[in-house]
Amino acid sequence: MDNALLRAQINPRFWEDTTYYLEYGTSECSSAPDACGERLPLTDALLGAGIVNEDVTTAGLFLAGLQPDTTYHYRF
Repeated sequence: MDNALLRAQINPRFWEDTTYYLEYGTSECSSAPDACGERLPLTDALLGAGIVNEDVTTAGLFLAGLQPDTTYHYRF
């Protein structure tokens, strides 16, 4: 398989204008600020939930062109 569809649950708490983006790559994302390698080409997507204190599921983000049998790491 060379593609994936990812979603996240984000709690905007008291921020009306919560934005998000996805980073992914073959390196562990927690090792450095830009460690994941690739940032999905979208400009800080607006979560659009308004002010709520509950998890909101993001739109599905489609990754294509992934290498088969390769471990990918990601973070929102």
